[in-house]
Amino acid sequence: MEHEQLDSSSARPAGRSSLARQLGWFGGGVALAVVLALTRDMQAAPAPPGDTVLWAVDRDAHRLYGLDRDLLIGRSVPVQRPLDVEATADGGTWVLRSEDGTSNSTMRLNRHDPRGALITELYLERVRDLDIFERMDALVLEHVNGSVRLARVREEGSLFPLLVRADLACVSGSSGSILCGTDTGRILRLDPVSGAVSMDVPLEGPISDIAPGPTPGSAWALDTRGLGRLYLLAPDLSIRWASGVGFACAHVAPVPGEERVWIADLNSPRVRRIGPAGVVELDRQSLPLGGLDRVIPWRDGGALALAPGAILHVAMNGNLAPGQGGFAWLSDAARVR
Repeated sequence: MEHEQLDSSSARPAGRSSLARQLGWFGGGVALAVVLALTRDMQAAPAPPGDTVLWAVDRDAHRLYGLDRDLLIGRSVPVQRPLDVEATADGGTWVLRSEDGTSNSTMRLNRHDPRGALITELYLERVRDLDIFERMDALVLEHVNGSVRLARVREEGSLFPLLVRADLACVSGSSGSILCGTDTGRILRLDPVSGAVSMDVPLEGPISDIAPGPTPGSAWALDTRGLGRLYLLAPDLSIRWASGVGFACAHVAPVPGEERVWIADLNSPRVRRIGPAGVVELDRQSLPLGGLDRVIPWRDGGALALAPGAILHVAMNGNLAPGQGGFAWLSDAARVR
């Protein structure tokens, strides 16, 4: 497939959608006290923060934050209406931001270096999903002319279209290839250079999220209809096992190198950890904040659950550990590996 490169006027050095979730209100002084005790004030760090190990984007505060292993904020970078973030191999980021803070507007894709300095700004139409290939190039699903275009974007802003289909819903880099899930319930594996589809496998329902699996070439796929259904797929995209999630969900958060994922409940303050063969290993309910969507597997075997105003730290055993608070509307985070 012949590559197409953007005109230099579209990509120049210099800067996703509004999350479909609502803040879960919690009542009473007890719940408030728990939140305050388990989150840190951004302005009251007890010691200078260390190296950035987590990037987080706050849509309403217009900030890209760099946090250390203790979730202390060491960097604060002005970015207008950021909605999605992916960490790169050099410690920098790709940040997708909306023109008006909603999912229906045109968008811009920013590439930032490890210090948060802007390298590239790319103008895009409405974007459905953002991911990363080999921890370097951005992968975007962009609405173009009534369809959805998968494109690969390099650091300097050159854009290479790979595939155009009306039903593309989610994308992920995967062991030298690219995986896409579709609204029509199909999983596609593509060549990252030509865009040629080498595998096309049907599942039962629309796929809203996809991620690399625990072994090279394997994949996690999430059907978010109803109470959700999680699939672990082999490298040939055959089903190793499938399991019901049990609640409304939007994203799957795999533990790297393990047959294990975290998933947040969209409608209640709850997260689950699902392990081998689809067994529910942990079901942590009654968290002090709702409005959950994204979960980030963390270094202690636990996970970070993102609420609009705070990062909740759920330890491996389900107990709460110190997190971070004070955000305006936290929309996404990405771990620096």
